[in-house]
Amino acid sequence: MGRTRGRRQNGARALCWLALLMGLALLGGCGKTSEDGLFRYSMSHGTLTVTDYRDDERSVVIIPMAIDGEVVSGIGDGAIPQSAVALTLPVTADAISEEAFSECPDLKYLLVGSDTELPEEMPEDCRVYYHGTSYGDLWLEYLHLDEDGVLYGLLNDGYTAVVLSVPEGVEEYEIPFGVAQSVGLSSRNMMLTSYTVSYLDGAALDDAEDLRLLTLNDNMGYPLDMVEKLRGLDDLLYTEGTLTADYVVTAYTAAEINAARSAAGISTLIEPDMQVIQAARQRMQEMREDYAGQRPDGSSTYTALDQAGVRYNLATGYSHHGADLGEMRGSMITTLVNNCADPAAAYQYDRLGISVGYGPYNAEEDYVTYAFLTNTTTTSFTYGGIDYELQNDQLIPVSCQEGYSWFMLIPSLYGKAIGAPAESFYESCASTGVRAIFLDDAYTGVSPENISENLIAIREGDDMGDGNAVRSSYSFYVDSSTGCVYVLTDRDCYVLWHIPAEATAVEVPRYIYDYPVTYVHVNAVSGERALQQLGLPLGCGFDPGQSVSFAPFDIYVYMDEMVLTEQHYAYYSSLYYVHKLTASMAFMANNDRPTEDTPPVIPSYELMRAARQIAAEQTELTGLIRPDGSEWSTVLAQEYVTGWENAEIWLRTASSLNEDIGLDDIASEIGGLQDDGSLYNYVGAGCWFDADLILHVCVIATESMD
Repeated sequence: MGRTRGRRQNGARALCWLALLMGLALLGGCGKTSEDGLFRYSMSHGTLTVTDYRDDERSVVIIPMAIDGEVVSGIGDGAIPQSAVALTLPVTADAISEEAFSECPDLKYLLVGSDTELPEEMPEDCRVYYHGTSYGDLWLEYLHLDEDGVLYGLLNDGYTAVVLSVPEGVEEYEIPFGVAQSVGLSSRNMMLTSYTVSYLDGAALDDAEDLRLLTLNDNMGYPLDMVEKLRGLDDLLYTEGTLTADYVVTAYTAAEINAARSAAGISTLIEPDMQVIQAARQRMQEMREDYAGQRPDGSSTYTALDQAGVRYNLATGYSHHGADLGEMRGSMITTLVNNCADPAAAYQYDRLGISVGYGPYNAEEDYVTYAFLTNTTTTSFTYGGIDYELQNDQLIPVSCQEGYSWFMLIPSLYGKAIGAPAESFYESCASTGVRAIFLDDAYTGVSPENISENLIAIREGDDMGDGNAVRSSYSFYVDSSTGCVYVLTDRDCYVLWHIPAEATAVEVPRYIYDYPVTYVHVNAVSGERALQQLGLPLGCGFDPGQSVSFAPFDIYVYMDEMVLTEQHYAYYSSLYYVHKLTASMAFMANNDRPTEDTPPVIPSYELMRAARQIAAEQTELTGLIRPDGSEWSTVLAQEYVTGWENAEIWLRTASSLNEDIGLDDIASEIGGLQDDGSLYNYVGAGCWFDADLILHVCVIATESMD
């Protein structure tokens, strides 16, 4: 909680008090006397002035807002007893006589309304507090003094107390969990009320010159300017594993962050926040059993903030686990300080909550810690080249930054859902040269069909021909020279997905970001286009069933960026030639299907690559054992063929291209009905010239692919 001292006006609060007081006046009736319990008073023109407090032994004196049904408006001469040390006057008592405190020279603490005019002669060293002094959403309502002379402020919710002042002379003090005080709005409704002590005021230790040891209760906070003062005591005690323990580490970390920010020239400061700590505490406890990025029920980690009542525009979370509590806590502090003091950040968090507790995370690491950072002010920022604005608790993409060729749209960012882009977003994409947008599988803000036709839209998990599109910082690669768009797949390879219609010649790279380019999707060459030449590396091919789509183009194979002309065996070992061989095998096999209604044999890209790999290994093959000693079928799993149990393999060699190696017979066997009544439905063929120019051919057929 924060604290604001001084005189404040609050029109809405004044209206509430007025309505309450009118009700009290009505309840008072007409039978008024000059005495009511502890009080003597006088009435003049409807104004009640307290003239005497009849208990001269109480150190804590509270004058209620109404006596005998009448609103207290004034305090008369000598009305406050000699024993008074802490005095609360109602906010309505704005007429205080010059001699009101003449009988109480030991009065040290006074609480009055912010508009009350005090006498010129006040008891020496009397400290004045004001109704309306705020602590978060609450404000000061009464004063309380304990037997050690420690002053407490009782807040208007009726159950929260703050430590206002520890006096000189107190050497050791243990802040209790709660204090009790008789309070009420009227003299007839005074009752003993218990208040939980939850906060240490920033000025609470200003007079505590002799204090050496302070023990905090298990549910306390304090302002940042208390951090160094508390650390300067001989002992600051609290119970580990409590909310107070979490607050202590949070406050210390916040102070470290602010020091680093100041050194970096950042003006935004961060504050410890008890509600954010509560949310972090919840996540810490949940991580004892499941150290994951989401909550046990599968919901977002940020729902813990919502449940704790935290209001935030942006948020992020951090977690650590370890065997040594001090080291783990230090690692978390270092992480947060470094990440929060970065002057290049587009925004700065201003609230912090950390929770540390006993796990055990596992047998070796006993502790878990979690931290939430929240931002309460930022409504617009840039992330990953996209400009976002916070609208109706959603982040809306509104424009694109220059210098980006593609963007990724994800379901949420910093604890807020990402909504559908604004209309201006697509206009910005067109003007800044964006070519592609990657959509996270869980992002529902837009579908690929609704994206501008001049943008390429890929959703996570889309079939790319050689695997499915995968979310990564390298999901797309846009070739700046040709405009071609490549997509990364879950097979750790790139697929050429798009060739601009105006491109006339494209040479596909062997590697992009150390990932091989293995496939050209038919989408890249379909439709009207100017393409004439397409260069492929040795390990790149395309769906053999789509060979007709590639037929209009001059396709050549290269290695190390040198076109192979004389070394024809390298050409015949490429996936381009293999795909032609596979398509031919499928065509011949379909001529031998039992009936016209029998489903056709389908050429398979995965089987084609597996066959090519086995053909390349034949010089060392013994029977059907691969060079590493494994069965030949293991290559099928490597090429993502999952239904290989029913696969059949044929191996052939030839000393020249013109030698008959019996492919017609193999095709007939594949296409016909087997003895057990089964049919092969998929085929792949591969070949390889060895160093002696011996041609090795492998054909694989399967009943199914999954």
